[in-house]
Amino acid sequence: MKAITCLLFALMLAACGRENAQTTVPSVTAREASPELAATSSDKILAWLECEECIDGELKAVVGLGQDAVPALAETLRNGTSSERRASYERQLAKSYDDLRNYVQRDPNCKGAREHERNHCRLSVRQDEYITRYRDNLDALYKVRSARALAEIGGGEAFKHLQEAVNKREPRADVRDAIATSLEELRKKQGPQGIPVRG
Repeated sequence: MKAITCLLFALMLAACGRENAQTTVPSVTAREASPELAATSSDKILAWLECEECIDGELKAVVGLGQDAVPALAETLRNGTSSERRASYERQLAKSYDDLRNYVQRDPNCKGAREHERNHCRLSVRQDEYITRYRDNLDALYKVRSARALAEIGGGEAFKHLQEAVNKREPRADVRDAIATSLEELRKKQGPQGIPVRG
């Protein structure tokens, strides 16, 4: 039971870490998220890439940018987060891990416990594994959301970038599936060659 409590706390810290990013990590600028974002309406695109529940019209706002958003979304689809954003997020994750480790070490149930009773007093994942897992998840999120926005925006350039991403052989199956689904949705709207279907 205590191991489950610690795991839930770890997940909660990771989820809440993004909410606390404004106070613990410098805010993400458009240039940090992707160099291409600096040339577009970066706030709208960044809001879509990082929204939690995405219930405030974030995707609709990006689609409203039209073709102006395509270069930034294509860049993010190809590369995920920028090196600056990754570094910023890694610092945030390192702090989150340290906070979790400190919490577990202060757990009153761990003090005076015998060695065989202390399993819940240790983290089951090393810091580098923790950082890699959540950093890779952020990259995946950026790619998946970029693909979805490109499919919604449509047009020949969006089609081209989605087709290139499908051919790239993304290592993560969830990202591959999301890109393929986005391309298929765009094909339904525009036809198999990315040419808009006239209705």
